[in-house]
Amino acid sequence: MRDDAGIVPLKRETVQDRIYADLRRRITNGVFAPGQPFKLMDVAAAYGTSAMPVREALSRLVAERALQTAPNRSIIVPVLTPARLDDLRQVRKIVEGAAVTRACARITSKGIAEMESILAKQMPLEGKSLIAEAVEANALFHFTLYRWSGSAVLLPVIESLWLQFGPYLRHATALNDRTPGRGLRYHLAIISALKARDCGKAVAALEADVDISFDLTALHPIKSSRD
Repeated sequence: MRDDAGIVPLKRETVQDRIYADLRRRITNGVFAPGQPFKLMDVAAAYGTSAMPVREALSRLVAERALQTAPNRSIIVPVLTPARLDDLRQVRKIVEGAAVTRACARITSKGIAEMESILAKQMPLEGKSLIAEAVEANALFHFTLYRWSGSAVLLPVIESLWLQFGPYLRHATALNDRTPGRGLRYHLAIISALKARDCGKAVAALEADVDISFDLTALHPIKSSRD
């Protein structure tokens, strides 16, 4: 076979991998509420598969602290205490702030233009109760920026932190949607700071953006599915 044929090895992906990736994405996007149980056979039926790959996928998510095993051995979405939420808030600001600092020094004008394009697509979503779309657009904005950090270590850590807060994110986004402009002003500030190469201002805007979701969650606690 000629080397220039353009053929690349196909990625081997198991059913377990696909279920794991799909559940992980849904947890990050807040599809599942705190306290929501995962019944093995129900999940298997939903995916049209046997219990084995679902069990393995759920075990991986428990290991990542995205899910937890309850005292009765059932698997549920964790319910975070106020202290745990505050801890998560502080760690997110530290880790994501580090990514923004690195990204600020590396991002190109083309990268900034890409972020402006993402923000332009976010703006029409405000105040329209399009919560699922707003959550995904917000994640796209943030992770587009974080990838410019060039760090293979920081990104998985940030993904893990978002995974833990995911069940609360949709609730916070819905609350934020009632006051259009409250969140996106910090996205605008981040882009402005990146253009000026003012990394300190970029980090400050990121921290204020993170604080919004946690402040709203603290003021309006979400009821778990077990309440």
